[in-house]
Amino acid sequence: MSELVRDLSLAIVTDIHHGTPKLTKRSDAALSLLNEFVDFVNEWPADLVIDLGDRISDQDNATDRSLTADVADVFRRVIAPRRHIAGNHDVEYMSREEGSELLGTSLLSESVDVKGFHLVFWQAGVAYDREDGFRLSKGDIDWLAADLMASQLPSIVFSHVPLDGGSMTGNYYFEANPHCAQYKETAQIRKVLRETGNVILCVAGHAHWNKANTVDGIPYLTLQSLTESFTTNSAPTSAWSTLEIAKDIHWRCHGADPIDVRLPLAQRWEAPLPAFDKLRKHNPIGTACHPLQGVRAVLFDLDGVVYRGDKVIPGAPELFAYLHDTGRVVGAITNNALRTRAGYSEKLASMGINLSAEYIFTSGWATARYIMADLPSPEVFVVGGEALHLELFYAGVKESNSPDYVVAGIDLSLSLKLLS
Repeated sequence: MSELVRDLSLAIVTDIHHGTPKLTKRSDAALSLLNEFVDFVNEWPADLVIDLGDRISDQDNATDRSLTADVADVFRRVIAPRRHIAGNHDVEYMSREEGSELLGTSLLSESVDVKGFHLVFWQAGVAYDREDGFRLSKGDIDWLAADLMASQLPSIVFSHVPLDGGSMTGNYYFEANPHCAQYKETAQIRKVLRETGNVILCVAGHAHWNKANTVDGIPYLTLQSLTESFTTNSAPTSAWSTLEIAKDIHWRCHGADPIDVRLPLAQRWEAPLPAFDKLRKHNPIGTACHPLQGVRAVLFDLDGVVYRGDKVIPGAPELFAYLHDTGRVVGAITNNALRTRAGYSEKLASMGINLSAEYIFTSGWATARYIMADLPSPEVFVVGGEALHLELFYAGVKESNSPDYVVAGIDLSLSLKLLS
């Protein structure tokens, strides 16, 4: 990610809801409060002024066009460049094209680079159904991924609908209707934001409250409505926000619902643990903590540890699978020379354990290498099973009745004739 160039100053207003008051929306105060916001940003001044949508409380096409024209007249007083995002109330009875014409700016997804930051205005679908919630438009996620991947600059994503999937507990509108405060594809959207690696902040409106959440190290801010009153005792919040971004993120909400917080930039968190029930399947001890944290390799004994005779120890296959899945190196050692390394690999496979012969070390294999390292052409006399003979043979050791070494291992067919 490129280094930040210098301070970026943004002024943001959302959910203006100009129109007829309804429920806790003080829409009758919208234009006067919006004029106060414009006076503020013209004095501050901002590098960019951003409106996150829901400029009106919709009624019908003719009324909505008239209400939007009122809002657009106030925004025309803004000296700084500005961007507008479509909210669900803005497109209930009007098309985006109508809104664009009235506002004099695009309501299609776009991005712009300002002072070393990549600002993304994601005009995702805001088609809204109270039973089904929000619906993205075709290609919305692909557009977002392609735009972010095309930039090396630290990126800020602006949208109408919050993208964090955060809890709506306590929210006047959405506690009982959380599906109406996020996209069904929220997990997929967050995956794009995480994996592109350059997103430092996401900013949204819609939920009518101030809230900061952090997911995967990325801060998500949801900004308060200009005319909401459920948090301010029936008076309008008069809320607008400023963001100053350089070495950190400084977010202030002005008005009757104030907030003043600083957040770090460019954190990346460890990936979350799997569900505890899945961890238990991989962890015979059954602990909820991350098992074997910091361990990079595990070496197992076999007899009585992984299996008894031909019966696998319960949990052993799951533990081997967990170790492989988490990138550990796994091996096995045994002082039982009744099988070759390949033979033990086959036995483990019959029990549901995948372990290649090259990671299995038997006493026969170790003996053969010890002898070969001691003499250039050693000869041995072997007392042991067929597997021990084979391990010595594979290593290049010759058998002889006039040996340099006598090698003895377990032999279930040992005869008196051999001993004599």
